[in-house]
Amino acid sequence: MDGINKNQKLEVGLRLNMGPITTIQLNTLYDAFASAETGHLVKQGKDTYVRTSASKTEGGSDAFGPVQVMSKLYGKNAPVFADTGKSMINYSLDEIKLQSKLINQTDMFYLYGNEPKKPGYDVRFDYSDKGKDSGIGFGFSDDEKKAYESSAKKLITWQFTNLAKNDPHAMMNIWRYGDARGEKHTDDKGNVSYKDISKADPRYYEVMINKLGDVFKPKPIESSIIDTLKKI
Repeated sequence: MDGINKNQKLEVGLRLNMGPITTIQLNTLYDAFASAETGHLVKQGKDTYVRTSASKTEGGSDAFGPVQVMSKLYGKNAPVFADTGKSMINYSLDEIKLQSKLINQTDMFYLYGNEPKKPGYDVRFDYSDKGKDSGIGFGFSDDEKKAYESSAKKLITWQFTNLAKNDPHAMMNIWRYGDARGEKHTDDKGNVSYKDISKADPRYYEVMINKLGDVFKPKPIESSIIDTLKKI
């Protein structure tokens, strides 16, 4: 496979391995997202159960925890059956309680995020780039942290199967940008385009590729695919 760089080799494997997700793959996918989202905090010896530090995000963000889940994925944007309104994901009671806490925490995040002069301001509910205790929210017990991880893994499994169609690359775009096509851009004329994660966030993409490559192993590669990649 001369002429193909390391990431492209791994990418071939990801795109050719589109079967149902296994437990090992799910755990690796979760760990990869955690590394890409909050791995820098781990390296600094800091807690990963914090709000995002992206305080300049348009419209704000409540992304929280090791894999930076947004509470709307458990609330208004949660996958539900049209006829019953019930969740398509079978969450446990402990997971539902954890999700309710995250949703309530979001209200506080949007109340005090970037609002240090607002009456009642509490740095715990600001973004996590505001100094000591910033962005830690309500605080979470060990049992709640377990529920956070199990909830996120169930959500990832559902998205991987139903939205990404078992494609790890599409799953990266979905988790990072909420769309399998990548980061959405709208120009001055209202034209919409999408920028793939490999171009929109190369650092994030490389972390994911390197973490997933050993688990989402490539199947035999057809010579035509190799020839195509050599032309890239």
